[in-house]
Amino acid sequence: MPFRPRLRCREGTRRYLALYHLALPEIPASKLWGEAAVTPWTLKMRTLTRDRLRRVLHRYARSG
Repeated sequence: MPFRPRLRCREGTRRYLALYHLALPEIPASKLWGEAAVTPWTLKMRTLTRDRLRRVLHRYARSG
């Protein structure tokens, strides 16, 4: 299971942040991820959320 803490933001327009640490950046675009994301609970929660933002970040490694 990916690491996914739920954090409350102190500043800005977003109130919460969900952080996922995945082995590969392609995982959220996979068919299996999409199928797992559709449950009665997630469908209910989507009606309560707005202004969702997804960022795919990569580890920074300085060259040289």
